[in-house]
Amino acid sequence: MPNSVPTPPLFHNFTLPYKESDRVAALHASQILSNAPMELLEELAMLARLVAGTERGFVDIVKETTTYVLAHSCGFDGELERSDSFCATTILTPDEVMVVEDAREDPRFRNLSIVTGEPFIRFYAGAPILSPEGLPIGALCVTDSSPRTMSAEQIRGLKGLARAVTARLELTRTVGKLHDEQKKFKAFMDNGPTVSFMKDTQGRYVFANQRFLDTFDMGEGDLLGKRDLDLWPQSIAEPLVAHDRYVLSQNQMVELTEAGPTDKDGNATWWQSYKFAVPGDQKLLGGVAMDVTNLHRVQEKFRHLAGTDVLTGLPNRMELNESLQEAIDRRRSKGHLMALMFMDVDHFKKVNDDFGHAVGDQILIDFSSRVKSAIRHSDLLFRLAGDEFVVILENLKDAEEAETVARKIYEALKTPAMIDEHPHQISTSIGIAIIAKESRDPSTLLSQADHALYEAKRSGRGRYASISV
Repeated sequence: MPNSVPTPPLFHNFTLPYKESDRVAALHASQILSNAPMELLEELAMLARLVAGTERGFVDIVKETTTYVLAHSCGFDGELERSDSFCATTILTPDEVMVVEDAREDPRFRNLSIVTGEPFIRFYAGAPILSPEGLPIGALCVTDSSPRTMSAEQIRGLKGLARAVTARLELTRTVGKLHDEQKKFKAFMDNGPTVSFMKDTQGRYVFANQRFLDTFDMGEGDLLGKRDLDLWPQSIAEPLVAHDRYVLSQNQMVELTEAGPTDKDGNATWWQSYKFAVPGDQKLLGGVAMDVTNLHRVQEKFRHLAGTDVLTGLPNRMELNESLQEAIDRRRSKGHLMALMFMDVDHFKKVNDDFGHAVGDQILIDFSSRVKSAIRHSDLLFRLAGDEFVVILENLKDAEEAETVARKIYEALKTPAMIDEHPHQISTSIGIAIIAKESRDPSTLLSQADHALYEAKRSGRGRYASISV
């Protein structure tokens, strides 16, 4: 039977859109198995992995009875029975990218050895590699050990990279066809989701895709031949130059989240960059970068929220631990006097019991605002929990200066707080730990300031007590 071919499960009655004998003939005519452009194929496998964001990328060739891994990026070498591979199914539809979001849930593939055993593939996407005659001879594919999805843009990108393999095969037949395929590849590079660029060993740009030029509002004449130091502020350019040198010295791909130049509106940008030494006679640095500015801003916002008290807007205990350690380190290096104030709101539990938590919250907000207005601009105020607050005072002239700050706090609290048109007199007790000797750890200093607060309460609320530590 001329169209007979080994097929995977559930496809025994599938009608091929080509003759298998023609496909095998095209495979041998391409000479890809004997004269493969390995450097290019491995780079395309790597780019496919970067575009898809997966663990592995491959160039697989589908032979008569087996599937052979010709090139890979973070993958493995080997040869499988054709019926035991994804690519045997990929080539059945030469014009489509096959995406398997979870192989364990797909009856076509859940029993494959590479799904049930090493490397335990869950996600697969493959774009057929076509011979110059348009017949499928293999696939450019990506895999992952976790289920996932691909966007339409990523699918187009994978398909475009597979076309680049076909373009390379056509080089031996006609320069004209190669030119057409190069234009297609450039279109993919220009319209993909990433900025792409190459630099020489002196850091001069020799290539940038259109997305790069559009992102930074420049033409090729503004960029090519220039260095980062010629284009961006020194604070941005110098880290880029240092990272480029490191990548070229390592001769392998390096991933980094780095600050980039401002965008067209003057806003700071952040980029997830993948840089690598481009193989060839002329040593070049290649780069693919994704704008992650929005993600970076969200992460910064979450970091801020994690260290901020929701009620008062003050930094919380987590921020206190970090800031106090930094203050201790500065005191250790500079030798200046510092102090730690520990305070709470007098009779706060009774306020909550008599007037409710809503009034109690308003009192805490009013209290934090008044304390902040009374302390120096250089002092830092934190809310620990409940009605407990801490102030870090640095660069004190003497211990009396800390007590002066305490008296200013009492002065700021003299006027009753008006809450729901009712006056509430707020007072506080303050414990002050004066740090004049060798600095201790944050928890010890907090404990000593808390002990001073206890002494202030024992001698009568609404006053302060200080100790030297």
